[in-house]
Amino acid sequence: MQKVNDAVRINVQLIRAATDEHVWAESYNRKLDDVFTVEGEVATAIADQLNAKLTGAEHQAVAAKPTENLAAYNAYLRGLSIEHRHYNNDAFVQASAEYARAVQRDPKFALAWARLAIIRSFLYFIGIDVSVNSAASVKEAADKASALQPDLAEAWVAQDAYRYRVQRDFAGALQAYDEARKRLPNSALVYQYMAYVERRLGRWADAEPHYKKAEELDPQNFQLFATEGSEFLAYLRRFDEAQAALDRALQISPGDQDALLSKAVVFQQQGRLQEAAAILARLPAESTDDSVLGARVAQAVYERHFDVAIGLFERKLKSIPAGQPLDSNTAGALVAMGFCQQWLGQRDEAMRTFTRALQSIKPPPATMVAAEAMFLRSTLAGAYAGLGQKKKALEQAQQAVKDSETDAVLKPNAQVTLAQIEALFGDHDAAIAALPELLQVPAGLTVANLKLDPLWDPLRKDPRFAKLLEEQTK
Repeated sequence: MQKVNDAVRINVQLIRAATDEHVWAESYNRKLDDVFTVEGEVATAIADQLNAKLTGAEHQAVAAKPTENLAAYNAYLRGLSIEHRHYNNDAFVQASAEYARAVQRDPKFALAWARLAIIRSFLYFIGIDVSVNSAASVKEAADKASALQPDLAEAWVAQDAYRYRVQRDFAGALQAYDEARKRLPNSALVYQYMAYVERRLGRWADAEPHYKKAEELDPQNFQLFATEGSEFLAYLRRFDEAQAALDRALQISPGDQDALLSKAVVFQQQGRLQEAAAILARLPAESTDDSVLGARVAQAVYERHFDVAIGLFERKLKSIPAGQPLDSNTAGALVAMGFCQQWLGQRDEAMRTFTRALQSIKPPPATMVAAEAMFLRSTLAGAYAGLGQKKKALEQAQQAVKDSETDAVLKPNAQVTLAQIEALFGDHDAAIAALPELLQVPAGLTVANLKLDPLWDPLRKDPRFAKLLEEQTK
C-alpha cells in the first residue's frame, strides 16, 4: 500500500504458494477515507479468482468496517506492522503504544483491543513494565474485545493469551485455542498460539504442524518464522532448519537485526564461532541492546576473552542514566560480569559486582509474573554462588526448578543453572548426573555449550565428564 496525502494506492497479488505462480494482480486507487470499501472489494475479487462462493454471513464479514475512525485504524496498522516485522522487546513496547493509541481514538475498536491484550500479555510474561502491562490491563483489554465482537478470532486469542501468559494455565489455554480453531479454521493467529502453548506443555510434535499451518495461512509474518527458527527449531537442535527459517524471516524483513542476531546465537549453540562472529560484526558496534549484548558476551566468553566481555558490560552500565533502577536483564549481566572478573583473577572487583547484582534485585512484587520471578531466582542463585554463599545459591536454584516444573521451555534453563552451581561447589556427582537428560530434552544444553562455557570448567578433570563429551561428539 502506498499513501500520498489523502490518496491511497493498493497493489494486490494472488500467488500460489506451492509453485510461486502469480495467479492474479490488481491495483486500486482510492481516497484514504474509502480504504475500508476497497478492502471488501479485494476480498471479493480474491474469492472470485479462487472460484469460491461467499455466504451471506461471509459477505457481511468482508464488508464490515473494523472502525470508522481513520486515525485509530492508522495506529492499529502501525502496531501490526511493527509486530509482523520485528521480534524484540522494544518493538513490542512500540506496538503496544500504537494499539493503546488506537483504542483511545476509538474505544469500540474490538480488533485493536484484542491486539493490545495479546501484546500486553507478552510484556507481562517477560516482566516489562508490569505497572502498565499488568494482569488487570491484559484482562480488561481482552474482555473489551470479546464484549464488542464475540466471534472475532483475535478476541478469542486475547482471552486465551490471558490464560496462557498471565494465569500460566497452559492446558486450559490450549483447550480454548482448540475450540477457537474449530470456529475459526483459517486464523493463522490461532494456530500460532496453539504452537506456542504446546511448546510449554512439551508437546513438540503437536506444535510443529501448527507452526506450519500458521505460516501457510500468513506467509509474510516475520514473527512466525523468527520464533520458529530462534526458538522452536533451535530448542530441538535442528540447527540447519532453524537457520533456514531465519533466512525466510530475513526475506520478509531484510537486514533485520533480531533475525541476524538469532542466526549468530544458533551458530554459537553449534560451536561455530567464526560464523557467529561474522554475523555479530554486522550489527551496530556500539549497541547496548540487551540481546546484542548477550550474544556478544557469549561470543567473548566462549573465546575466553573475558576482558572483552567485561568491556561490553561496562559500556552497558555507562548507558544507564544515573539513579535509574537496574532491570532484571542488567542484574543478570552483572552476575555474568562478576564471573568474568573471577576468571581473570580480579577477586575484589568480582565481589563488588556480585554484591551490586544482589542489591539491584528487589523482592518480586505480588503482581510479578511467575516466569520473570523464576529468572530472578536464577540470577540470585548466580550472585550468591559468586559470593561463595552455597546454601542461598542452591536454595534459589532449586526453587527456580520447582517453579518451572510445568513449563517445558523454562525448566531446562533452571536445571542448567542448578547443575552449574552444583559443579561450582564441588558436587560433581549431582551436576554430571543431570547432564545426559539436559543434552536430550528440548531447550536444554548443547554439546558446544558444555565444551565452551567456563562455568563447566570445574568438571573438566572428571573422567565422567570427559567420557560424556566424547560420547556426544561421536
